[in-house]
Parts: sequence; structure tokens; C-alpha cells
Amino acid sequence: MKKDRRGFTLAELLLVVGVLAVLVAIVIPLFGTPLERSREATDIANIRSAYYEVVNYYVVEGAVTTIEVPVRQRYEGWATDPPPQLVYAGSRGGPYSYEAKTSGCYFVTVDVDPETGGLIPNVS
Repeated sequence: MKKDRRGFTLAELLLVVGVLAVLVAIVIPLFGTPLERSREATDIANIRSAYYEVVNYYVVEGAVTTIEVPVRQRYEGWATDPPPQLVYAGSRGGPYSYEAKTSGCYFVTVDVDPETGGLIPNVS
């Protein structure tokens, strides 16, 4: 009587697992950059929203306030190119740049330009 010996050998299974491990090692870093850019986009949108809220508060209440924006980014520096800037009116300085953070909160407030009376963003 013949024995039916269907199946894979241990060497074949190890080879398949090894090939899959190499493919996964190649693919995982490719997902890192788009994911970080999406986190940065969330931070940028939240900072802009907080800036407009702070400006609105200053216009309505006549006082300066600060809003905390939690950080979503995980890597130093900006993956987004060019780095984000806040564009604001009423000043001669042009767009305002701010540094990327990897933990904590961004603190968004405004300073009043004594010469023009315009509001200058302050993100720290």
C-alpha cells in the first residue's frame, strides 16, 4: 500500500516565511512617510483653526488668550515640503513659520503689532 505524502517540507515553509519577512521589512517604511504627513496635516489644520479662534476671541473680547493644540506628530522636523506657515494679515513680516514638535502641545496665541495694530501669531 502506498502512503500519500502530500504537503510542504520544513525547508519550503521556512523559505516562504523568509521571503514574506523580507517583503514586510521593505513595505513597512513606505507607509511611515504618508502616515507622518497625515499627522502633520492634522497638526497644521488644528493650529490654523486655533489661530483663527484666538484672533476671533481678540476681536470680540479685546483680550489675548492661548489655546493648547495636542501634538500628533511622531518625528522631528517636517516631512511636509515646504514646511507649513501661517499667513496672517496686518503685518509687514509675511508668513509665520513654526517648528515641528513630537510631544506635548502647541500653544497658540497672538501678539499685537504696536506699529500696525495687526495680530502676529505665536505658536510655541
